[in-house]
Amino acid sequence: LPNLSSLTVHFDHNLDEINIFDLIFQLPILKYCKISFSENVRSSILPTSTNTFSSIEHLIIIKICDLNTLAAILLCVPRLRYLSIDCIQQPFNRRITDYSLVLKKLTSVSLTIRQTQFDDLESFIRKNLCQVQTLYISTTAYSHSSDAKRWEKLILSDMPYLRTFKLHISGSIVTVHTDRDQFFRLQGLSSPFWFQRPCFFTQTYKFTSSERYHVLVYSILTDKSSLEKNTCEQKTILDSVDHVIIEDPELTSDCSKYFPNANQLSLSLLCRARSKLFAIDNLQYIIPLKQITKLNISNEDLDLDNL
Repeated sequence: LPNLSSLTVHFDHNLDEINIFDLIFQLPILKYCKISFSENVRSSILPTSTNTFSSIEHLIIIKICDLNTLAAILLCVPRLRYLSIDCIQQPFNRRITDYSLVLKKLTSVSLTIRQTQFDDLESFIRKNLCQVQTLYISTTAYSHSSDAKRWEKLILSDMPYLRTFKLHISGSIVTVHTDRDQFFRLQGLSSPFWFQRPCFFTQTYKFTSSERYHVLVYSILTDKSSLEKNTCEQKTILDSVDHVIIEDPELTSDCSKYFPNANQLSLSLLCRARSKLFAIDNLQYIIPLKQITKLNISNEDLDLDNL
């Protein structure tokens, strides 16, 4: 395939005898590559040779990948402009190989982190991503990635070109008595650094009490808007939320929270229009519907006419 410039491929079977990147990197004019694997697929994506240089500029990998493998792949894609990896985990032996290559054209990076120490992630960024302009990090390792002071130090010392930084942290709370807002508050955001730069932080939390839970996506730096007194009376105002995800229909009838700045709404499979627990009219008491710009519905039974 000497004229192939774009490749999207998914594997749902094992490739024990084949290293897929050794084959892909031989395509002479390939610019876009998206490769994904089923969870149960066993295959090596570590290139056997780092002397092969690919023409790929846009690379997306949907597979568990450790930092050593990722660093080795970067050695083979000197023209890379965009990188997205889902998901990254710690090397089996906890030993980080000293690969180091600055890709001058790489400006946008998106990484989903799982079971990776912040020290190793920090070292990887210093060695390989110091030139990026947009960095998106999604992680469940709250304790390792929520120190804003550490991110500030890393950005100031090693990422001079960074213009947009998004950090998405997810975690869960299993007790009603936990202060959810305080529990997921990033440490160190009081520094002037975060208010003088176009940085955007998001946090996700899941609150579980018996069988009730809901998920909220927080945007830390947002503009505040005025609220109607009759709508917000006796409600807790969460003006840092821009995305409300409703997974428990019962929460719409007695929700004590109001999200004045939310502009995204997601309704899950549990929110059925025929359910007595879910009433679409209740949404107006949770979010200002007129300012919704993005609506996600994962439900075939929802009454769209009523909505």
